[in-house]
Amino acid sequence: LILSFIVKAQFKTGGLKPPLKDSIENYAILKAKGGVPKKINNSIDLSNFFPKPGNQYDQGSCVAWALGYGITSYNVCHLNRWRLYFPDKQLNDQHIFSPAFIYNQLNPFPDCDSGILMEDALNLLANKGDAMWRYSPYISNDCKTILPEAYSNAFNYRIYSYDKLYAHILTVPKLYEVPLNQFREILNDSIPILLGIVTDDSFIGYAHNPSRPGHETVWSHWSQPENLASYYHAVACV
Repeated sequence: LILSFIVKAQFKTGGLKPPLKDSIENYAILKAKGGVPKKINNSIDLSNFFPKPGNQYDQGSCVAWALGYGITSYNVCHLNRWRLYFPDKQLNDQHIFSPAFIYNQLNPFPDCDSGILMEDALNLLANKGDAMWRYSPYISNDCKTILPEAYSNAFNYRIYSYDKLYAHILTVPKLYEVPLNQFREILNDSIPILLGIVTDDSFIGYAHNPSRPGHETVWSHWSQPENLASYYHAVACV
């Protein structure tokens, strides 16, 4: 199982509000595709089909980055066979999607610190869609502006529905409680997963280490923080 973090974790808090138990119990459990059983690869990595990681800066917008910039860009480009990059390896701002369009509508405060619920972001994606980056660029110190043309663009990229794979509310699960085989089956079907995680000081330390700009890091050790709510973070599992 490979976790690819779609944002560089430079944040005061991650920006993920944990879901309320009653709000997610009615969602169906996502299952792998039926038919003839397929071999599950030992390792699965969809990251080559995702845009390179961006930077949320001090906004609490990790949900919007993981869902909009990461997963929506992947889904739309994968479906339409679009290229994420121009020949000069610059991202195509008409083929990647905006975290600002999602976060700027759901953030309740003007200071950009507040996190948002995954459920709210997914419902917005179902009802309004997400706009391409060109129509809704991400500005680190602006978390309210939505350009008028972004709404009509986003409406073309709505999702029909979403399902849950796993939910463990407000507590830290033991490893054996996490259904890793289900994760592998879904990823094996080329479906990325919007995932909420609890980070720790070492995770934040990797992001803020100035000696490692642009370096990939394997986050392999977790120490339970005292205040879990300060360490909730959203990522795309690919």
